[in-house]
Amino acid sequence: MEKLNEFEVKKQKMLKKKRRNRAKRRFVVLLFVLICVGIIVTVLKAPLFNVKTIACEGQNELTKEQIISISGAKVNTNIFSVSVSAMEKRLTENPEIAECEVRRIFPNTIRIHITEAVPLAYIEEKEEFLLIAKSGEIIKT
Repeated sequence: MEKLNEFEVKKQKMLKKKRRNRAKRRFVVLLFVLICVGIIVTVLKAPLFNVKTIACEGQNELTKEQIISISGAKVNTNIFSVSVSAMEKRLTENPEIAECEVRRIFPNTIRIHITEAVPLAYIEEKEEFLLIAKSGEIIKT
């Protein structure tokens, strides 16, 4: 009966040790998650990552201001909250722009590179000229 008690005591000690180890692991994981959340919040709120400049390249007919207004890019917004794909979509919906590429340049610049649509033909209609692109779209009047 005495050996059974020793076995029970050892078993209880091992269970306490396992519980302590499990609690330590949970604490370490919780601490890691809190640190990661803190880093993410800091990066999203830090003024270092606010957009300061918007660089436009490749335009001939369109002005930088027109490209920025079409894309919806704004200065002093966080660079991580800017949707590059949404900007590209808005730019490619414009018939005057054939191709575009929008990139984040860290820590605080957005670069917009466009290729303007080249008119293939001019059509005169009611005292106006329509510029037609290679794709068949009307670029502008």
